[in-house]
Amino acid sequence: MTWISHFAKDAVSNLDFRVMLPCASLRPYVRYYWILKCHGTTLSTDEYLAPDGFEELIFSYDGSFRRTEIQGPVTSREVLMGSYVVGCKTVGVNCLRLTDLSMVGVKFWPNALYSLLGIPMTELRGRPMSLQELGVPQLLEMEARIYAATGERAIKLLLDELLSPAELSRRANELVSNSVARIFEARGDIAIDDIVKSEGRHYRTAERAFLERVGVSPKQLAKVIRFKHAYTTLNRGDAARARGAMGPLDFGYYDASHFAKDFRQFTGTSPGKFFRAQPEVSSEIFNFCLDVDLNRLESREAERGFAL
Repeated sequence: MTWISHFAKDAVSNLDFRVMLPCASLRPYVRYYWILKCHGTTLSTDEYLAPDGFEELIFSYDGSFRRTEIQGPVTSREVLMGSYVVGCKTVGVNCLRLTDLSMVGVKFWPNALYSLLGIPMTELRGRPMSLQELGVPQLLEMEARIYAATGERAIKLLLDELLSPAELSRRANELVSNSVARIFEARGDIAIDDIVKSEGRHYRTAERAFLERVGVSPKQLAKVIRFKHAYTTLNRGDAARARGAMGPLDFGYYDASHFAKDFRQFTGTSPGKFFRAQPEVSSEIFNFCLDVDLNRLESREAERGFAL
């Protein structure tokens, strides 16, 4: 009996989302693993996922969902079934579950997928590519072995075994690695030119390296990281108080119009309209993930999750 069969199928409606910390040797390359199971009446609410700058490998074993990509006023929709990878996530996405779901994900720091796959990351910039299309035997074997796992603990141990630090770092670039770390640490509120100068390089050199290994420029990555923290602060449980107490300048924006422009690009609407539309649009999973990211899972807290 695999982990999929362990799900409580007798529940009327259930969502279980869990994250697990990788082994110590993988943490420079893997942020965390996650498992998602949804069962019950098909939801009519989109789950909004703000861009977070990470890369992902997602094994999907059951069901499908509708993915709506948001780029300002322009949206594109597709129904996803099966396993896939997605490069550095730099666009907002609405996801609507269409059936039951059973998924396992690996959230990578930017630059890791390039080492693993060996293809220019501009080919995966924010767009899903199926494992069948990629045709990487290692990933297809990993997909099969995870399906046969007996439970969540077994999945974590398998991923720790099958993901190699040597493979995830073999094409690493020191300039990119150092710049990515500083952008995330500063939550996007940092001058990229200062980072590049401190590394003794030119911006164009850094940009070329980022486009090949991350898929986006360092300035675009900083923009995404700055927005995700601004958005999440405004959308927390104490959002009403936060919106009144904090302004765009608190997140490194020049002024309110600069923030509003980014907000429209990543959500398709203004901050006021977006928050008034809730609860028509949920963001439970994204907020949980960012909370995990900000609080940095420790070894003694190797697993966290929530259920609805």
